[in-house]
Amino acid sequence: MRQLKELYDFCQSLAVPPRIKRNLVEKKIFELSGRRAVVRIVDLDLSVCRGIFIHGDNQDVALVRQAGGASVIALARGLNRCWDRFVHVKELMHLFDTAEEETPTEERFTSLLTEFVVTLPGNDESKAMGSETRALFMALACLCPEKKRLEFVEQYKSGQVDFYNIAVQLRVPAQFVPYLLLPNFPEIISAYWMQEQKAA
Repeated sequence: MRQLKELYDFCQSLAVPPRIKRNLVEKKIFELSGRRAVVRIVDLDLSVCRGIFIHGDNQDVALVRQAGGASVIALARGLNRCWDRFVHVKELMHLFDTAEEETPTEERFTSLLTEFVVTLPGNDESKAMGSETRALFMALACLCPEKKRLEFVEQYKSGQVDFYNIAVQLRVPAQFVPYLLLPNFPEIISAYWMQEQKAA
């Protein structure tokens, strides 16, 4: 099972200008995961989150029932295009989650939110938090193929572009661009493939 690697390789083959289309990424994720999700725009507290993935097994959640039992990606109402696009792709990555990584109960979801706010010294990251980190980096890797990423690295070093310029070109939130420019970005991504192989 090398779904993340296949997804990454697929995104490398996509033409970048003017940007990677999220519907192409979504279609490939559906194909590779064998699962689907529907998007719903909802009122969310933006100080807490901009999007939530709700597994279809959560039949007690009204959005899931309204979607006929399908998994739901709930996106916050009023997000600008960059946030909407990025959060959508990031939440799609949860279709690859294992049972240990999912947050099927209110208690596990609340625990995950706490991890975003408070990281206690000496505490290991939960499987759910690991899934969140993987989703963020994989979304960046899918929306910015490596060839383009390396161009941005050089342009940033030479002062031709800043984080905002890169964000506008990719249509992603500027606050995530520093992650994209990390020198070890390729190693971070490939580490997820290794984890995937070990779990298979």
